[in-house]
Amino acid sequence: MKVIKTENHIIMTSEITDPKYICISECKKVWWDSDIHIDASILETPICPMCGGPLRAASKEDYECLN
Repeated sequence: MKVIKTENHIIMTSEITDPKYICISECKKVWWDSDIHIDASILETPICPMCGGPLRAASKEDYECLN
């Protein structure tokens, strides 16, 4: 289990990979490919499933692994 901390969230996940996307709008939540139910690579701007804001590729500076 991974514990990921972002600006607005602490997320516990069974994912073994790092998050692939981060919301750059209101919620600032990170997402994995399995969370995005449409192939985000075909979209010009993928959409956040939580707040509807735009997503961008996540980098290590966007979140902290707590474990």
